[in-house]
Amino acid sequence: MDERSRTVALRENHVIDIYDESADLDRRLAGYVASGLRADEAVIVIASRARLSALAGLLAAEGVEVDRCRSEHMLIESDAEALYRGLFSDGSLDLDSFLTMAEEMAGLAEGRPGVRVAGELVDLLWSDANVLGALALEEAWAAFARARGFELYCCYCADNLLGSEHELAELQRIHDDVVAAPEHFAWLGCRAIRAFPGAVGSPRAARRFAGEVLESWDLGEEMDSAGLIVSELGTNAILHADSAFEVALTRSKEGLRIAVTDSSPTVPVAPRPNASSATGRGLGIVASLARQWGVETGPGGKTVWVELAVTTR
Repeated sequence: MDERSRTVALRENHVIDIYDESADLDRRLAGYVASGLRADEAVIVIASRARLSALAGLLAAEGVEVDRCRSEHMLIESDAEALYRGLFSDGSLDLDSFLTMAEEMAGLAEGRPGVRVAGELVDLLWSDANVLGALALEEAWAAFARARGFELYCCYCADNLLGSEHELAELQRIHDDVVAAPEHFAWLGCRAIRAFPGAVGSPRAARRFAGEVLESWDLGEEMDSAGLIVSELGTNAILHADSAFEVALTRSKEGLRIAVTDSSPTVPVAPRPNASSATGRGLGIVASLARQWGVETGPGGKTVWVELAVTTR
């Protein structure tokens, strides 16, 4: 994934960065923090003292007035090791202490147009084999960030994650996107979700969204098929369900999963379209392109999902 793609991916709400080299993370983290500060946002960084020191130097090299940002509570820094001791005194997350800490930081950031939280405390927990603690902290931050509209950027050393495939699947579920990962974690993949209104131009916008995401994931060969599927399912949501729709793309070890959700519980079928009909071909096209596909229903509507094989690179 190139630097441009990483910049696009960082606009997701909850992302994970898996790094091999600490210096590589330092550079990506500095770019993320600097971008927020230049937008007049508040950025909370929870990291080791060494990481905070390196970050300050890189920010200064990019022209950021670090001391001013600190004094104006735009850059809010916290020692990850100290927080570890305070939040996990008995090995499990003290939720009351977490909420107190998070509220204090949110109070310092109040009034800014946006708030970003970047941290590696979860990585310290994972490196101590406290995987359940790391996942609990991820869930706690995710809930807090959703309520406040914050962005989250979580950093993990690749070496600490080796041999944890089941837990990594949980990390993928919690996060919106993976902004960087070494080759041996390529199966972790990425997730991207976007909602679209029930408007005429939405299927085309959804197709463009899918293309941008797949390009950032180096899946250019799948762009045409995925874009067509997203466009057809989005069109069906508007024409047959009279509904807005949500598109979710997931890259996994098995391939690419496309899911389109609308508000109608009616399960679609793939009819034999009339040769002169301008509609009715959508699901037939989807079925012809998919490795497999299906429909899941729930109280809020339905999700049509499609799996595509991915060309191995």
